[in-house]
Amino acid sequence: MRQKAVCVLVMLWAIWSSSPAVAADDDYMWFGELSGEYIQGFLQDQTFTWDVTELTDGAWRYTYTFDHEVSHIVVEVTPGAGEDDFYDLAGNFVNSEVGEFGYQGRSNPGMPENLYGIKFEFDDMSDIYFSFSSHREPVWGDFYAKQARNGTWNSGFTEMDVDVQEGHILRPNGVATPEPASIITMALGLGMVALKKRLIR
Repeated sequence: MRQKAVCVLVMLWAIWSSSPAVAADDDYMWFGELSGEYIQGFLQDQTFTWDVTELTDGAWRYTYTFDHEVSHIVVEVTPGAGEDDFYDLAGNFVNSEVGEFGYQGRSNPGMPENLYGIKFEFDDMSDIYFSFSSHREPVWGDFYAKQARNGTWNSGFTEMDVDVQEGHILRPNGVATPEPASIITMALGLGMVALKKRLIR
């Protein structure tokens, strides 16, 4: 019985430690940028950058910049994510919210299709930057930015993009990375279930 419990613990730990932590195998995927042909809409001559860092507790730190003044930016997150999934927010934004965003009375002009994401609002300042932490792992996705009556977005906006790098940015996925403590708790729980079944027999 003890051997079974140990095996369960080892298997769960192996699954957790070997799970893919990033969206692709490229060396530069932790830091990247979109510009030129990969930016569509009004601000095609601007650059959107991202920097994603894995933290010691298994969470991820997402940092983004945009080198032009905008009123707001939406970074895609998988539907089902909520406000509590993002913490330690920082940057020169004035407000943030999570939800689904679309044309909505010209609020997002030119947006190719609705986007579920985390929205950051700014006072039309230049050199935009914002960051946050999350236990949701990075995958490829979309962004949208509004400036006055114009919109800007990534070239791969309408494509299936979770594992496609070209024309996309790194963004939080909808599945949270389990913390080591959660893995151990799960393993102990399964061990107790196995022990209970053994005693019943």
